[in-house]
Amino acid sequence: MSTHVQSPLQELLHTAALPGQAVSPARTFLAIAPIPVGTGPVGLAFAPSGDLYVANSGASSLSVISTATDTVVGVPIPVGTTPAWLTVAPNGNAYVPNNISNNVSVVDTTTNAVIATIPLSGGPAAAAVIPNGNVYVSRFGANSVQEIDTTTNTAVGAAIPTGSGPVGIAVAPNGKAYVANR
Repeated sequence: MSTHVQSPLQELLHTAALPGQAVSPARTFLAIAPIPVGTGPVGLAFAPSGDLYVANSGASSLSVISTATDTVVGVPIPVGTTPAWLTVAPNGNAYVPNNISNNVSVVDTTTNAVIATIPLSGGPAAAAVIPNGNVYVSRFGANSVQEIDTTTNTAVGAAIPTGSGPVGIAVAPNGKAYVANR
């Protein structure tokens, strides 16, 4: 299994592959060299700085890769247990669903520090930004999606029912959310 994200400049394709614990930068879709990160990299998201954040599912951490140098920056950022498909909101904060610890870590991408932990039962699995700047988080065990207010870092409104086992979520420019169910 692998996850692919194209950079805003359309120059690099980064691949995080399970069981190999590395992220590979690629130009014209050819691997150059792996970049070692934590165990079980699964989710990728770009910060406004251009740095790439990698959720290390098996290490309960995030790695930060400078896309200018294709090297890991600093030490891994500890988050909750089994982080997955994260997103970065317009405010610059990364929202990291932690499936086993039933919460969402909020990481300030300018300081690389966890600034909030939002309790969210039901196995948070994936996150996506919605047009108002807030974040939707899929909840695998609760068969729903929950909105997170990115100003207050709290869950808002009632959970939105989905099909069984929502694991992925993406939001189209028109605001329509698409959820991948198992």
